[in-house]
Amino acid sequence: MCRHACAYVMGLALFFWSPVARAIDLGLNGDLLTDTAGFREWLKKSTDAKKYGAERVQDRNRTPFQPDGIRAGSFMILPSFGVAGVYDDNIFTTKDNRQSDYRSELTPTIRVYSDFPRHALRFTLGGKAVNYKKHRDLDYLDGFASFDGALHFDHAHTLSFSASSEFLHDERTDPLSPAGAKNPISHWDNAATVAITRDAGRLYGTFAVTAKSQDYRDATALDGTTIDQDFRDSQTYISLLRMGYRFSPGFELVGKTRVLRELVVDTTGIRRDNTGYEAVAGLSFQTSPLLRFHLLAGYGYRDYDNASLDNVGTALFEGGLQWLPTRLMTISATLRREIGQISSSDRGLRIETRLRGNVQYEIWRNLLLNVDASLEDASSTLDSRHDLTFSGGIGLEYLRTKYWAFNVSYEYLERRSGLDEFGFRQNRVRIGARLRF
Repeated sequence: MCRHACAYVMGLALFFWSPVARAIDLGLNGDLLTDTAGFREWLKKSTDAKKYGAERVQDRNRTPFQPDGIRAGSFMILPSFGVAGVYDDNIFTTKDNRQSDYRSELTPTIRVYSDFPRHALRFTLGGKAVNYKKHRDLDYLDGFASFDGALHFDHAHTLSFSASSEFLHDERTDPLSPAGAKNPISHWDNAATVAITRDAGRLYGTFAVTAKSQDYRDATALDGTTIDQDFRDSQTYISLLRMGYRFSPGFELVGKTRVLRELVVDTTGIRRDNTGYEAVAGLSFQTSPLLRFHLLAGYGYRDYDNASLDNVGTALFEGGLQWLPTRLMTISATLRREIGQISSSDRGLRIETRLRGNVQYEIWRNLLLNVDASLEDASSTLDSRHDLTFSGGIGLEYLRTKYWAFNVSYEYLERRSGLDEFGFRQNRVRIGARLRF
């Protein structure tokens, strides 16, 4: 008990020891609104570079093709409705006896954001309905709601907060989904975060506290038996600190630390409660406004309460590249190693290393090309499963008017696994449209 209390004392000590950062990775819907007035003043000084083409394709002005929204006092309402048709040549993600099918997707969404001169509020409500042509027992319905905001209570400080609740179904391509499941795995995810940011000069940082829970429903196997998923239920409490120091124009020292407490229910009777410690530090820099990098390295450790379980420790790293070779093209790449969630095959933690690349190209102002590729290596800490996954895709988005957007894409996914039941190949083609107001 003292060990767990010390972990939280350490997190609080870090908070009072140093100012804290403006952007954090919490895995929620959208990013926390952590910008301060001081940071915005600093940002204005760096926007002159955009006059010379140093902005990403996704940031280029497309006002003529963006919806106007519906004004309601100090709020803007942006409703949209998406529809898509998908062809999948391996709907059960099996190595042999592949089955194909068509499915439709309906995705209604309502976004509301404030237009206050100082503070900010955002609300999002949406869902996803999936219907298969032949395999109707695979149909599912998702829904989510989120809320976040920011109070800029002085020039240098911002108080941020967010909350979300989601009822989701995992795609069968999810590496954590059990092999042989007949239906997509459903789960409730809830999360809430409060953060404080200080940013008014060279030294900046954010300290955040998060509580989240996951509740998984049992799955039905292809042979009609029940696949227990209760071992994936968890409650997690996280304290996170991100710091930075701008020591020269375009150069920053950055660091992130995280302390987490995870409570896991395991129906086998083995408690998997653990305390995690993670820390990475490095450099974010640019050799020119057109070429930017960040490089961080550190260590992660999971300490189990149960002495019969081996503790987990591994090196962590994170690297990124952004290159703007022309005004109409953005190339980005990331390489990251992290401690993932519990594997469904042997209930060990997954150590995941991912390499991802992306190219965005503006063919016309309202016609965008997107190319993605990724390679992931993942292994279980219990050494019974090792996956190598490759995915690649290409897509076009056509912004026809303020109200209509159309898209078409192709995706290829292949997983090679040490356990045959998790290996597969899959091709998907998607054609969709979205009506926006």
